[in-house]
Amino acid sequence: MRFVVTKAHRGPVHAPLSLKKGDLVSMGETYKGPENWPEWVWCVSAGNTGAWVPLQILERREDGTAVALEDYSSNELDADEGDAVTGTRETNGWLWCVRVRDGVSGWVPRDKLRADQEP
Repeated sequence: MRFVVTKAHRGPVHAPLSLKKGDLVSMGETYKGPENWPEWVWCVSAGNTGAWVPLQILERREDGTAVALEDYSSNELDADEGDAVTGTRETNGWLWCVRVRDGVSGWVPRDKLRADQEP
């Protein structure tokens, strides 16, 4: 589905966390911000990269670690107001988007997008 960015979004300056199915991560805190983004958990990979990961793609273990159930990237898309994007997956208040003009992809908060009425 196509969307238009209604408010600019900038991701963090640190490198994103990339996981492959089966990768092990250490789990930390669950996100508790005012934005109502439920079920995001802070995870740190073996390479010491940390980022928010949707709880649904993790299989928790009793020792505080988890196994990735699918490939995942925490990359956030830098998007400007008016950018056209194609949304491919919505998870916990965020949408994985591909920017139409250049094919760059990443997560954008759903509340910064509106459905595009144009074909």
